Amino acid sequence: MTEAAKREKANQILDIAAQLLLTTDYRKIRMIDLARKMGISNGIIYVYFKTKETLFLCLLWREYQKRLSYLINLTKQEELSCFADAKRMFLAELTHLIDTSPIYIRLATLRTTILETNTDADMLQNMHTQFLEQVELWMSNLCRSGVLSRSQVLEIFLTEEAILTGCGLAAGTAGDPNGSTIGCDCAQQRFRERVLQGMRYFLDGYELSLLQAEKGSQTNQA
Repeated sequence: MTEAAKREKANQILDIAAQLLLTTDYRKIRMIDLARKMGISNGIIYVYFKTKETLFLCLLWREYQKRLSYLINLTKQEELSCFADAKRMFLAELTHLIDTSPIYIRLATLRTTILETNTDADMLQNMHTQFLEQVELWMSNLCRSGVLSRSQVLEIFLTEEAILTGCGLAAGTAGDPNGSTIGCDCAQQRFRERVLQGMRYFLDGYELSLLQAEKGSQTNQA
């Protein structure tokens, strides 16, 4: 097979994995289930992905790329004039993520505790490197207005990730923000509200700390 054909087959496997994850708890998904869905032998799955964790980490990486692409495009379109603009943008992107990317939400909860524990170290390092490169591009776009520094943007982004993960774990089943009842609209709404409320509280406090720091700096200069 050509490299292009191999990539296409790998993406087909990831598509099936994504479909299964929307209806089945991660722990109950078996590689043989994916092979049956694909109509291929179990062994062929392992040619593309050495472990189940590697497969779903690759799926999460695909979701990361979608998110970062969305963030980069968003910051190209919007010019920040104050922190309120940044706060509105972060909350709008987080709302979009929750409403449109259930795969991302579920797998992000599993990333450090499960997915990265049985994955090739070189592949993991390569993913991290590419991730940081794309984050740097996004931060460069976002920081051009001077409203936020790179370190502040990164701090906000990592806090957002921590809130998503924490709320996902608190919801019940790790990796499933709907708890034990996949597809429950009420549980999904509760998860959505908890995440957005947590992020609003953080951003409000962050804005207050920036204002206090600015006031202190002006006092010292005077």
